[in-house]
Amino acid sequence: MTTSTMPLIVPGTSSANSSSSKSAAPASAAQDRFLTLLVAQMQAQDPLNPMDNAQMTTQLAQISTVDGVEKLNSNMEKLLSQFGALEQLNATSMIGRSVLIPSDRIELSRDDKAQAVAAAGFELPQAASKVKVEIRDANGLPIRTIEMSSMPAGMHTFSWDGKTDAGANAVDGRYSFVITADANGKSVTARSLSIAHVDGVRKSGNQTLLDLGAYGLRPQTDVLAVY
Repeated sequence: MTTSTMPLIVPGTSSANSSSSKSAAPASAAQDRFLTLLVAQMQAQDPLNPMDNAQMTTQLAQISTVDGVEKLNSNMEKLLSQFGALEQLNATSMIGRSVLIPSDRIELSRDDKAQAVAAAGFELPQAASKVKVEIRDANGLPIRTIEMSSMPAGMHTFSWDGKTDAGANAVDGRYSFVITADANGKSVTARSLSIAHVDGVRKSGNQTLLDLGAYGLRPQTDVLAVY
């Protein structure tokens, strides 16, 4: 009976060495090419007009610069990789929570007690004396208007009871809304915001994406507030 001995592999050791060798290869190859050319240039120089010390110093400085840039690029790649991993880890803390994102959608649903659940938000660049929210159906027709009194600058949220202006119950589903505001008769441009639930986190290339269910995948940079 013959037995074979499997080589002992320490997790992370071989991959790290391989990565280090690959990152060091371009810098080493560049140095070798430069020194080969420099030696060839010195061998072929005119003995009566040899390369002076200034030229030699300049060319040696060039190879040092190339080597320094290669090392800087390698270090930057490592930092970016570590930053990406940290960003994804931080994003997982938002799973199960609600976030405010730029959007004009509002989702209407009812809980076990048939109570309507619908909320969204908006952002005002300055204080407004009057704010009006107009909720529209899939055809863009207004079905409910909500009016609010003076509001300070910043982000705000509002809720909708699921009723139309006629008092009927709107069906569950997706609606849109439009915000109009003014400050003592002067129009104020407001930004519409949606409240979405974070279901998960995904990685796409160098970008961390949040899975917001009906709102799809959105970059973490879209999040304006977390609840």
